[in-house]
Amino acid sequence: MEYDEDGIKIVLIGESGVGKTSIISRFIDNEFDSSSQPSLTGSFFRKNLIFKDGEKLTFNIWDTAGQEKYRAITKMFYKNAKVAILVYDISQQHTYDELTKYWLNSVKENTNSGIVLVLVANKSDLAEQEEVNENDARKFAEENKIGFFSVSAKKNFRIEELFTHIAEKITGRNDFRFLGQLEDINEPQKEEEKKTIGKSTSVKLKASNINKKKKKCC
Repeated sequence: MEYDEDGIKIVLIGESGVGKTSIISRFIDNEFDSSSQPSLTGSFFRKNLIFKDGEKLTFNIWDTAGQEKYRAITKMFYKNAKVAILVYDISQQHTYDELTKYWLNSVKENTNSGIVLVLVANKSDLAEQEEVNENDARKFAEENKIGFFSVSAKKNFRIEELFTHIAEKITGRNDFRFLGQLEDINEPQKEEEKKTIGKSTSVKLKASNINKKKKKCC
């Protein structure tokens, strides 16, 4: 797949509370906040990787709102996306059902055919509460010719492997490593780029009757 100097746009998609924000936080800053709340915005994060020959590639990662009332607006974040990570919570069957019935079709209908798709089963640490059969999810991924990863943002299980897989799919190379936050900051960059390293830029989504009492998620 071709990529340019502006980097690779990656969107995380799925129901509210599945842990999209936590996956990004773990990957970007190696942090996990058990009191994290569902996103009501489209938030932007940046992570760099560097190849052995010194070439750099930037992941431009978008966290999206999963509430049903935001679905029409969330589609605008698909534009120019090269990768879509479709996340469900293994302890919540409905999050998987909605992903297979709605989110995957939504992505396919609103992106280019060459987009890299990955199905992600988050919260593998809740195996005792599992409602979604992993074999069924793997079979679904195989039938739709998309990648599959079982991860835990809380336990930091296979999070970097997930993004390594994506980088390899995009570049066709494996001679790289992800830069840490301090390395990113210490590299010469444009001022606007420095503002987004390890931080998020939010785009407010407008919807009526927003419930101010947000549920916790992980």
